[in-house]
Amino acid sequence: MFVPIRHRLKVVGVLSIQSYQPNAYDREALAILQSLADLCAGAMDRIQAAAALGESEERFSKAFRLSPFPINLCTLKEGRYVDVNDGFLRLLGYRREEVIGRTSLELSVWANPADRSVMVNRVLTEKSVRDMEVGVRTKNGELRQVLASFEIINLGTEPHLIGISYDITDRLQLEGQLRHAQKMEAVGQLVAGIAHDFNNIMTIIQGHASLVLGSPGLGADMLESLQEVSKAADRAANLTRQLLTFSRRQMMQLQPLNLNDVASQILKMLTSVVREDIALECALEPGLPSIPADLGMMEQLIMNLIVNARDAMPSGGRLFVSTQTVVIDAHEIHHHPEAHPGKFVRLTVSDTGCGMDADTLGRIFEPFFTTKEVGRRTGLGLATVYGIVKQHQGWIEVKSEPEKGSTFQVFLPVTPRETGC
Repeated sequence: MFVPIRHRLKVVGVLSIQSYQPNAYDREALAILQSLADLCAGAMDRIQAAAALGESEERFSKAFRLSPFPINLCTLKEGRYVDVNDGFLRLLGYRREEVIGRTSLELSVWANPADRSVMVNRVLTEKSVRDMEVGVRTKNGELRQVLASFEIINLGTEPHLIGISYDITDRLQLEGQLRHAQKMEAVGQLVAGIAHDFNNIMTIIQGHASLVLGSPGLGADMLESLQEVSKAADRAANLTRQLLTFSRRQMMQLQPLNLNDVASQILKMLTSVVREDIALECALEPGLPSIPADLGMMEQLIMNLIVNARDAMPSGGRLFVSTQTVVIDAHEIHHHPEAHPGKFVRLTVSDTGCGMDADTLGRIFEPFFTTKEVGRRTGLGLATVYGIVKQHQGWIEVKSEPEKGSTFQVFLPVTPRETGC
């Protein structure tokens, strides 16, 4: 006698018993045999379910471990970490043993601890949270911005949270730099129009002042007044030239220049300008390739950066000037919206002065913006630097923190025949 073993409506086997005696089995024996067949089917179902669960857990474990995105598993109530992947450790800079068993608040992961309470309340209400923008602190105290998603999962008797995040710090910085570049472009267009008209007016004033100054029989008072008018017109014309440089409307006379030669001449000239309490150091790379540039503009660029660094150190410090050949590849251009691949000469001017906060850093290239007291500077020094760099198809990067000094890096393209292409 035999009965089929059915699993999910399919016959997957047969259970049989055999006797050499005729009519050895009755209906009760058949029912027992069918029960045994059903038990076999149930056991097969459990075996397959366990195998599927094992495969699912293995897939989850691999996805958890291998994902480049930071993932963590923690208790819902306390935020105590049960497991984290390598992406999470890379983001925050911890070792696994420093994290497991501790809470996110103990590690000061949340830049704003109140954000965790907000997240938990949202998870309890909505069951999950998607793309919540929060700030997190790394082990060394660095602030990173992430988009984080959380969902409740049940492990044992206690609800847990699985969280996955995406670091958007670099993206936000690039977006900010792009907005700044667009703003500077708009300001440049506005300034160009005003400076052009203003320059025409100054030309007329200077011309007429020169004509009158050449007239015979002028009294001493009249002569002095006209000379003051002429001097004021000259100063206004100089400001106009700086504004035109900022807006990249100034005519250039390009020639192959060795930036080391220009920097050396400027440094010699400024030796008397840099105070004795400032240590002036330089490291100019030998064999530096030439760049297509306007000599006067390069002199003004280097001079403005050095004077700016000097003014940032009223109590003395260290002023460092260097040149270096660098090759920018496609990967590196993502760090600055105005960067492009190629071979460049990098001019670096750094100081150990007062530094700048983020708000000041975002405005330093605006015309007439200055942190110095009224009357000391026009606020066009760095704006002029920005215009010169842009007019030479380069870009400028600035790093600064309050009380930690500032570093300006100018990237200028190498003369085409020296790129090796």
